[in-house]
Order: sequence, then structure tokens, then C-alpha cells
Amino acid sequence: MRRLLLPLFMLAAIGGIATQSRACLWDRDTLAAEARGLPGVIDIIVGRFDRWPDEVYATRLERVEREVEADPTRLDLYDDAGVACDRLGRHTEAIEWMARKRAALDAESRDQADHEYRYLANLGTFYAHRWLANGADRGDMGDIERARDLIADAIELNPDAHFGREKYQLAAIKWIIDAPTDKTSPHAGAFVRWTRDFPFLDPEPVRVYSIADEIPSEQVIEGLTGLVVLGNAQSSIDIHYAIATAARAHGDSHVAYLALLRCDELLRDGHRPISGALQPFGRFTSDGTAFTEVIDTGPRAQVEAYFETARRAAIDRNSSRDTYILAQIAAGKHPDTHAEFMAGFKEPRAPKVPNGFLGLDSMQQWILSVVMLFFMLPMGIAAALWFGIRHLIRRNRAKRRLAA
Repeated sequence: MRRLLLPLFMLAAIGGIATQSRACLWDRDTLAAEARGLPGVIDIIVGRFDRWPDEVYATRLERVEREVEADPTRLDLYDDAGVACDRLGRHTEAIEWMARKRAALDAESRDQADHEYRYLANLGTFYAHRWLANGADRGDMGDIERARDLIADAIELNPDAHFGREKYQLAAIKWIIDAPTDKTSPHAGAFVRWTRDFPFLDPEPVRVYSIADEIPSEQVIEGLTGLVVLGNAQSSIDIHYAIATAARAHGDSHVAYLALLRCDELLRDGHRPISGALQPFGRFTSDGTAFTEVIDTGPRAQVEAYFETARRAAIDRNSSRDTYILAQIAAGKHPDTHAEFMAGFKEPRAPKVPNGFLGLDSMQQWILSVVMLFFMLPMGIAAALWFGIRHLIRRNRAKRRLAA
């Protein structure tokens, strides 16, 4: 089976449910991250990717405020300030920064299509985050509905930006607003679902809520994992379940099981899925038994052992990185102003992915067995006939020699 090396959306719940998304934000970090590309899907699932601690955003905001005062025509600074406020949970301030950018844009005589797009994408995301942070009140849908309209306008201006993630963000906002309640099957109300009853040996496309066309599963995985890295969906059960669904459709059952193990870990940490359609079918249990349909018993143990080792290594690595960053900040340095800010951090070696890790699941093994039987049975019959005829010929020759 192929290994997914390619590397959704905007979800969150407040209180007992995890904060799940800061999708499609645009600032200087976005551009740097997209220049580097995304980590591999396995690293993303186990949490081994870069995040800045709050102190980086707080320090950036202080500096950017001074820079805007000195030169209010620097449109990129408004994005930096707005995203920093949003990262710090100050969503209304983030929206106010976009109002200031709107005034600066209106004063421009040159075409600023890229900044118009960033303005719409950021403002839509800020409204969505404020709605979620205020309790996701379905009695007051103004902010989330405005977010939907702004993100739709951003996509119209630039449909291919952000690794193409905006279309998934918009679909997710619609999913949240519509709140599908169809519980006739485990996948009926899910954000991502298979297009067939079950995947076969070849990668299959999937469907994403509110998007009419079937989408290649690898593209959906790239969009989902991109929003985990560049958004804040690392604590989203729904997103990791969607990654598992898309990976399973792609034929990577071990990757799917890793994502389900992450769902299981999040459940045990107190997070809950937003999708009501997942809950009545026991898709998530603390002992992992709801995941046995993904791969059979033998490979499961290997994947579980790897997940435990890789998660522990990722947590330790991220903690060491944060400690280094905070020491640099305390020394008066910042990644925006010091090019060698991270030069002294030594990246720990990641646990090795076991050989044969991405193998066939039980359904695929069964299908392959049937295919092999189909081709091998005639060969077996032919071989048996050949040996039988040869044996009879030898017996007849022996009888003739004895008779002579």
C-alpha cells in the first residue's frame, strides 16, 4: 500500500468541548509555513509539528502596534496584529484590526486584490472564532453566518489559496450552521464520508459536506491536515475522524487507525465530538474496541505501540521547543526580527515508522485472497492434472515392462 506523505476545518466547542479551529488565518507565519510545506500526515496525527507559544504573539503585537503608528500604509501589519489577537483569544480586538485594515485599503489607489482576499479570510475566521468563544449560541447565529459569507467571498477572490483549505473551512461552517441530525448510519451526518459502501484496493474519492463533487481522498487529507497544522484543529475529534475516513478511502488503513487512536486519546482527555451522528453508533470508546473494523488484530497492536511511542516523543519534543523559544524571548529575541532565532534548537530524532507499517487491512486482505484464489485455483487444477496424468503414464509403462 502507498504511504501518504501528503500532508478541515473550522470546528470548536466551548467548556467541556475542545477548541478546535483557527482555520485560514493569514499573517507572516502563514506565508513562511506554506513556503516550507506541510509535515507528513503521520507527524501531523501524532502532533509533531511547529506551533508558537502565546508569548511570541504577545511580543509581536506590541511591536506591530508601534510599526502601524509609524506607517499606517503597511497592510501586512494589520494581518499580523489581527491574527496575534485571535491567537491570544482577543477576537473582538482582531475584528477591530480588520476594520482598521478596511480603512487603509479604501485609502489605497493601487489594486490590492491579495490584501482584499486576506481581509475577507481573516475577518471571516475572526467572526467564527468569536461565535465559538462566546459559547456557540445557536440562538444568536449572527457571527457564524457572517463568517460563512465572508469566507465565501474570499474563495471567490482566490479559490486556490491556503493549500485550497478555504473550501473545507466554508463547508465546515455550513456543517456547523446546518447541524445535520441524520442518525440512520454512522456516516450520515459526518463531515467526510465514503462514496462507496466500503473501499476496495484502489484509492476512492470521498464526499465533503455541502460540496457537490466527489473529491480525491488524498486532496481531502491534505486539506484536513493543513488545517491541523496551520489552524488549531489538533484537539478536534471530528477532524481526526474525518482524516481517518479519508485515509481509509485512500487505502491507508494504518494511517486511519492512527487518527482513530488520536480520537480515542482526545476522548479520554475530556474532548467530545461535535457531530451528533457519530455518538449513537459507538464510534468512540476509551478501550478502542470501536475501531476494530479498520484493521485486524495483528497490525493493530503494532500501530498502537507506535502511536504511544510517537505521541510521547512529540509531546517531549514540543515541550523542549517551547522552553527554547521562551528563553529566546526572555533574551530579547523574536522570530520576526532575528533570522537565527531557532538556530540553537536541536531537533530530536523522531521514532522510526516500523517496516510494513502501512499494510493491508482485513477487508483488503480478504479481497486479495479471493483474487489470488481466482487465479491460483486453475493453476492448481492444471498442476494436479499434470501430475496425475504423469503418474498414470509411469504406471502404464511399468506394467508393460513387467508384462514383457
